[in-house]
Amino acid sequence: MPVPIKLKTALFTGVRHAFAHRGEIGGGTFLFLYPFASPKRETLLTSLFCLIPGIIIRILARGQIGKISDSFEIKCQEVIRTGIFKLRHPLYLGNFFLTLGVLTASNPPPLLFFLIVSGFFLEYTLFAIAEEKEIAGCGPAQSLKFRPKNCLWEWKTLTVVGIIYFLLFLKMKLWHSL
Repeated sequence: MPVPIKLKTALFTGVRHAFAHRGEIGGGTFLFLYPFASPKRETLLTSLFCLIPGIIIRILARGQIGKISDSFEIKCQEVIRTGIFKLRHPLYLGNFFLTLGVLTASNPPPLLFFLIVSGFFLEYTLFAIAEEKEIAGCGPAQSLKFRPKNCLWEWKTLTVVGIIYFLLFLKMKLWHSL
């Protein structure tokens, strides 16, 4: 049974709104997760196996695409299919690894871990579908070269990840000192 046009339009509008507020959604999710977190030295160290690849993927993608990825809108400026963008949506892949790293470091109850990963997949799948729809109407693929100066825009991601790990480290130290 086909989805009614009004529902499709409402869903697409909702996805665009969520995309514009994806940072707040991630931050809110961490604030929700934090009281349930029980970080340990082992989980903080193990999480680096997800965190480091996520950061590397994001830096490579950012080095190629630049500040465009900070957009609050899903819009086609250019289609890129070279470098790390041979993978579809490498920034989303990097975000997935970062999310797994934070979840592993946090060591939440298994059900909460599962719910957050499921929510991530739902959210980013909808983002990817909306982007693919937008890209379909965009011109031919462009070839953007990696520029090290573009990587400087990742300072925000690195700062947020640093703050999260600092908070988890504090919680671990305070928890074990009681």
